[in-house]
Amino acid sequence: MFLADCPARLDAVKAAVGVRDAEAVRTAAHALKGVAGNLSAGAVVEAAAALEAMGHDGDLTAADEACRHLDVEVTRLLVELPLAGSREAICAP
Repeated sequence: MFLADCPARLDAVKAAVGVRDAEAVRTAAHALKGVAGNLSAGAVVEAAAALEAMGHDGDLTAADEACRHLDVEVTRLLVELPLAGSREAICAP
């Protein structure tokens, strides 16, 4: 579910940052933070939380850089998740 849903959630964050819509940044980042939290994906949760806070505060001054950081962390997670599943399948009794 996360693998299929995450790119659209990340795109929503990017679009909101692109148009400088603080409320949309807050809600999109919050949604992404929630699904990442379900996976204990700490780096993605932290990056999304930073953007959520920026949206909440209405200050998107650092949002472009924060969005790039979120993109890096999400990309890393999307690469690692399938590998983790493979390792679990290989190591399972």
